[in-house]
Amino acid sequence: MMKKILLSPLFLLILVFGVVPKAFAAVGDLDPNFGDGGRVVTDVGAVGADDLLFDTKIQPDGKIVAVGRNYRNDLTNASLVRYNPNGSMDNTFGVNGVVITDFSNYTSFETLAFQPDGKILAGGRIKIDGFTYFALARYDSDGSLDTTFGDNGLAPVFNGGATGLIAYSLAVQADGKILIAGQVFLNDDRLFGLARYDSNGTLDTSFGNNGLVTTNLPSSISSKISDLALQPDGKIIAAGEKKLADNYDFALVRYDSDGNLDNTFGINGVVTTDFFGSTDFIKAISLQNDGKIVATGSVGTGIDSQSVFGLARYNSDGSPDNSFGENGKVTTSIGSHSGATDLVIQNNNKIVVHGVSDYDGGFEKFTLARYDSDGNLDDTFGINGIVATDFGSSFRAYASSLDIQSDGNLIAAGYVRYENGGSDFALARFIGGSADIPPTPTPTPTPTPTPTPTISDLIILTKSYDLQKGIDNSLDVKLDAAIKSLTDLNQNNDQVAINLLETFINAVEAQRNNKITDAQADELIILAQRIIDSLF
Repeated sequence: MMKKILLSPLFLLILVFGVVPKAFAAVGDLDPNFGDGGRVVTDVGAVGADDLLFDTKIQPDGKIVAVGRNYRNDLTNASLVRYNPNGSMDNTFGVNGVVITDFSNYTSFETLAFQPDGKILAGGRIKIDGFTYFALARYDSDGSLDTTFGDNGLAPVFNGGATGLIAYSLAVQADGKILIAGQVFLNDDRLFGLARYDSNGTLDTSFGNNGLVTTNLPSSISSKISDLALQPDGKIIAAGEKKLADNYDFALVRYDSDGNLDNTFGINGVVTTDFFGSTDFIKAISLQNDGKIVATGSVGTGIDSQSVFGLARYNSDGSPDNSFGENGKVTTSIGSHSGATDLVIQNNNKIVVHGVSDYDGGFEKFTLARYDSDGNLDDTFGINGIVATDFGSSFRAYASSLDIQSDGNLIAAGYVRYENGGSDFALARFIGGSADIPPTPTPTPTPTPTPTPTISDLIILTKSYDLQKGIDNSLDVKLDAAIKSLTDLNQNNDQVAINLLETFINAVEAQRNNKITDAQADELIILAQRIIDSLF
């Protein structure tokens, strides 16, 4: 009998799955099970081209969709990339996970959303004959343009009497109608602007003025919408910035579901917030479960062009929430300059903000800050509530979006720019710990011994997947032979059993993501490995 070698459960987990358990990483750490040590960089077009990522969203199946633009040879094309939950490219989407669409000489996707049927909406701007329009396109789940939407996949462009329209945010209303929002140019004026489309890409002329709503904020020289949020009652909150003579302020406007100003919000539907009398830009908003509104962005201090992370929280009527920070406002200085671009609210009501800073010197880095519900930095996250991550000493990282996966992990996204030119999509995953609400203590149960599996169990599992569908459709010569040998095996011969089981594992690996799914391969391999362990 051979010497029995005991392997720890942690070692076996890493050996079989290549996974470092979440419990062994601290909240705020890069997740080593994502991409390369927690980071993913994607060259969407050609080497040296400019690939800029502006938004990401996570599908219900956990896959990550990113949108942006690709610039090369004086052409700017809309780009989409889809990743598997672990950061690898999803080769079922487009070409090796990438879709580049050349609607015109200049198209850029700045935002995306999903429809209930899983189709992907992407919005931004498109230039045609020198005029800039809202761009709204729809893709099927495999990355192909949905030709049933609008005009062969692209909603018909319109100007609504404007001299330019740029979109930065998308939202899908409960009735399936699509809101697209950003900035509308009316000669020298720059206004809050929203348009609405029916679910099939037709402009909804019942919304505002023939489909378009514009709002000129009081005393404003210029304004734009950066983000949208839909309340459960259907009201629309648009957030962005308002330019005054010498500074910018946070600005929020609330509309009813048909685009009319909601006079129960702020003053005549409008709320503005100033921090230090300098340049304050909202980049993102999110709604808490209690209806409060959290906004984040970049706040100027008025000192040597320095900027900091800025947050403001509002009650549902637009008034400042004085239980948050100081008079409803929080600022966090990180390095010599920093600015926030997106936020998420975790299940434990903590607020995570993503942005960029030159924390600890050097080039710009992805920077996360986590706050308790009262606006104080959460010192259980990273170092004193802050996490800064670079992508290499010669890369400048620019932040765009932040999402939370179903397991609580955080996906931060943007792009990296190289010293010698060019830029690429960039993502990083951090241990989120959103499930770290202390559970109600329960008595520790007495462990039930796990029965040692047998080769018969492995054969039953293999057959349950219906992997072999006759000689003509057999999976693989080695795998078929392994299954047959296991069936005929007398398990009393340990060494022969181990050799055949190892052959079986190799054959399963050879068919992973081909005729055997990832999940099936993992289950078969771990069961085979347990049998091998029991034979030592």
